[in-house]
Amino acid sequence: MTACAQGLAKQACTGWYFHTALPECVPPPGAAPNGAACRDGGQCQSSHCSVANDSIDGTCAPAPTPAKTPCYVDDDCAGGWLCTNADVSTPGQCLQAVGDGSVCYGMTCGKNLDCIPDSCKFCNPPQPKCKPGLGLFTTCNNPYAGQCDDLKGFTCSQNGASYVCLQMKVAPVGGSCTGVCAANATCKAQGDAGSVCVAIPDGGSCDASSGALCMPPAKCVQGTCQI
Repeated sequence: MTACAQGLAKQACTGWYFHTALPECVPPPGAAPNGAACRDGGQCQSSHCSVANDSIDGTCAPAPTPAKTPCYVDDDCAGGWLCTNADVSTPGQCLQAVGDGSVCYGMTCGKNLDCIPDSCKFCNPPQPKCKPGLGLFTTCNNPYAGQCDDLKGFTCSQNGASYVCLQMKVAPVGGSCTGVCAANATCKAQGDAGSVCVAIPDGGSCDASSGALCMPPAKCVQGTCQI
């Protein structure tokens, strides 16, 4: 675990963008065969435990390979592939990650890029392409332009009569809801005191579909935050 943490701290951003696998983050094989119950990959012969987003218990599964397989998180996919469209309890699909300018039909863009629809009305199949997110104060209501660069904290917000990329405001836990609540906290009304960001403690009530949400790494399991 220490070696994995050190490896992640040294990993270049491009490695994270495209889910470059780190050998030091793969646990030594355990004793449990595929299909056995697990909570951590180190329990499995394959070194991989597949766990749904609404559970803390999972199942030993084959080690990820470059293929369009079901997934809940990126680590369910091979290096260079990302997990797309995973829901609270429904798996998504591993798709190959491609770079700037690449066609993203049937694939997905790196985490620093957006898959932008093309303007061709007669292309079959469609030819959307990966493009970088838009910068500060850039107009963001064009359907054929990238969305705001969320990795830099930009979000598409109304500015007068138009929509542009602005710096996202982050409100601290316990503070007024003047922006997105930090730590996955939920904005809750406090009677006459306005609304504040409230973090759900371990064991507290949660709703992964509509909120309140748990503070990571806790998960919402059967209505309570568990870790």
